[in-house]
Amino acid sequence: VTTSTMKFRVRADGSNGLSSTWRETPLLTLSYTPETILTAVSYNGAWNQFVLPSAINGSARRTTNANDRAGFDFAGVSVVVVGAKRSTGGTADFHVDNRLVESVDSASVTDVTRYPVFIQNDLAAGRRRIEIFNRVAGREFVLDGFVTMSAQ
Repeated sequence: VTTSTMKFRVRADGSNGLSSTWRETPLLTLSYTPETILTAVSYNGAWNQFVLPSAINGSARRTTNANDRAGFDFAGVSVVVVGAKRSTGGTADFHVDNRLVESVDSASVTDVTRYPVFIQNDLAAGRRRIEIFNRVAGREFVLDGFVTMSAQ
């Protein structure tokens, strides 16, 4: 797990030459959890690890079976699922806290790795679970890892 802590300082500048006061965000912690940390990610079904040099850790996991599931527990206000869009990609459902949030098609004419396949912001602070369900038999979903953000 790779973790960074940061703050942002922002202000608005108007076309009339006036500017707002500077404001700071709360301290934010950004964590990346690669799919290779098996204790962090739970897999149901046939998720195979494969070499993908352009993936963040040089490998990723994929499944081509309908209803195979990957789950990840985290504490935070935002989560990003990092994956790939490929010519062999299919549709996956993303559930946060047992609620379907979005279905995403990961098919693409050109292969793209390190791709933010799913983003969920503005979650209430606390413990969360995200689950990914592959929906189409014979079409793959590629999982590279998770990025989470928590406010302190």
